Amino acid sequence: MTAKAATALSPQADLAICPSCGSSRLRRSRRRGIFDVLRSWSGVFPYRCAECQRRCFRKRHDQVHHQHQAPARPDKRPEANRRARQRKLREILFYILSIAAFLAFLYQISREPAP
Repeated sequence: MTAKAATALSPQADLAICPSCGSSRLRRSRRRGIFDVLRSWSGVFPYRCAECQRRCFRKRHDQVHHQHQAPARPDKRPEANRRARQRKLREILFYILSIAAFLAFLYQISREPAP
C-alpha cells in the first residue's frame, strides 16, 4: 500500500490534511463570491494550506477549526446574556422601522398627485 493510500485510510487524515500537498498546516480562508457563501450556509467552509497556498473546502466541525480555540466555558454573567438579547431586539426593531419608513417613502413618491 502506498503512503498516499495509507494516509487516505487513516481516521485522522480527513481532519487536517491538505488534499493537494499533504500538509497539516491548514487555516480558515476568506469566503469569496456567492458560491462560497452558499457553501458556508450548508456548513462547508474554505480553508487554505500554509504550504502550497491552495484552497479546499471542509466541514466546520473538523479538527482544523478547533485546534487553536479555547475550550467552551459556561457564561458566568447572566446579565451579559440579557444585554445581548436586548441589543439584538433593538437591532431588529431598528431594521423593521427602517423598512417601514422606506415603504412609506415609496408610497409617498408613487401616489397620484391631488388635482
